[in-house]
Amino acid sequence: MIKCDTRARQLCPFKNQCCGEETAYFVDGSECDKFNQDALATPPTNADRIRAMSDDALADFISRIAYGMETPWSKPFLETFCHSCPAPEYALDDGRKMKLHECDFTDGECPHGGDILWWIEQPAEEDEHA
Repeated sequence: MIKCDTRARQLCPFKNQCCGEETAYFVDGSECDKFNQDALATPPTNADRIRAMSDDALADFISRIAYGMETPWSKPFLETFCHSCPAPEYALDDGRKMKLHECDFTDGECPHGGDILWWIEQPAEEDEHA
């Protein structure tokens, strides 16, 4: 019997068939074994990293965000989408010119989605604060 990995356990569609939260075991070659291997082959996302944090690490992470010390999603999102977003120049009725981005036409909403949700779904990188 092989113990189920906690990361796989969080995603597992078979969890109701296992013994319990702390004692989930499966047989080598079973569907659970295949699922564990697949789940572990996928790199964990930032959301997975947050779910796995200790209470102290989570408190530190939240306080850095709450006090404006860090928003880990802003810079990567800007670099991925905003810095490469075309800004064509448009002529206004009075002759002035203005550069407008895609999000200027959608009530300020980025067509690529929100920066926080985007970051949460990205593969986690090693963090010196974790």
